[in-house]
Amino acid sequence: MKSRNASRSKLLLPIVQKSTRALLLTGTPALGRPEELYMQVDGLFPRRFGTWTEYAKKYCNAHVRYFGNRTQWDYRGASNLDDLHQRLSGIMIRRLKNEVLTQLPPKIRQRIPFDLPKDVAKEMSTSIEEWEKLMRCPESASPDSGSPFIQVMGMITRMFKQTALAKAGAVKDYIKMMLENETLKFLVFGHHLSMLQACTEAAIESKARYIRIDGSVPSAERIHLVHQFQNDPDTRVAILSIQAAGQGLTFTAATHVVFAELYWDPGHIKQAEDRAHRIGQSNSVHIHYLIAKGTLDTLMWGMLNRKANVTGSTLNGKKEKIQAEVDDEEKWDFLSFAKSWTPNEELDDTKDQLFTHFEKGSRMTLAYFFSPKPAAEKKRKRE
Repeated sequence: MKSRNASRSKLLLPIVQKSTRALLLTGTPALGRPEELYMQVDGLFPRRFGTWTEYAKKYCNAHVRYFGNRTQWDYRGASNLDDLHQRLSGIMIRRLKNEVLTQLPPKIRQRIPFDLPKDVAKEMSTSIEEWEKLMRCPESASPDSGSPFIQVMGMITRMFKQTALAKAGAVKDYIKMMLENETLKFLVFGHHLSMLQACTEAAIESKARYIRIDGSVPSAERIHLVHQFQNDPDTRVAILSIQAAGQGLTFTAATHVVFAELYWDPGHIKQAEDRAHRIGQSNSVHIHYLIAKGTLDTLMWGMLNRKANVTGSTLNGKKEKIQAEVDDEEKWDFLSFAKSWTPNEELDDTKDQLFTHFEKGSRMTLAYFFSPKPAAEKKRKRE
């Protein structure tokens, strides 16, 4: 019930409001903004915080934004957070993980910054300059491409995809390096299909056994894949979509978590971290964020910490951020020499391992998610 416009929220709201007793349970009431709290509060206590407009103006810093000749209300901000926290304290019981799971080993976060190859960095720089120009001068937007707002959002989406492609080669090299440690089990989180494929190729080329969970994997199969990773010592890496596998699954067999890409809000990031850092984990969990300089990564990291500050102040009454020490950059210089990623044509024979959202028809068995078998074995299976 975090989104006011979601069909699920609209269906649940009257049910909750008409119930004699109602209790909402969640570990993440808001992913990054106060606007995500309104439907939950209004469901339990209608109009206690006023109408949506009143709530938005007071706690979401609601204001009109101008994009050329077009105006639009922006509810994505935050304001009066101390007051909101005090009011929420009267209706919300908040229990943090460090208060409940006192014996859980700590998370150890690291940021691993690296430079892109010059040709790729130049392309990214051009896109960022174009976006900054449009933000400064919305009237410079092309009249044939829709409103300036739509163009800005479209440009951000394009830069997000460009960032994934630009750093995929370096991420692939990083995964191969981690797979050199034959005792290490780890998770890799990505968002774009191109990044997930690059990670998959790294496992195949290293002849490492792996699992992969993205949005096209049915829930029943996900359970089997989790069991495989948890109990098979030869399954070294889980390649996971942040959205599809970032919550509800347990991967405590892993001691390291690698973020090949960032995401838009700290809620999804922390939930993904907690796939390994949860009940049953007996080791410290090392979390590595791969940050490509001169890309959207730098902007997104700052945005994630601003949102973490907002949710921390609102829900927990204190400022928070994603604490991640910057590792020695010289140690990761080899990432700056990574080749630009393109799909490995030599792996066409193992296309089933490169399972994508667009190949649902090719899904046969769980074996397709694992490293390739010898040609003779595959031939026997076909026979």
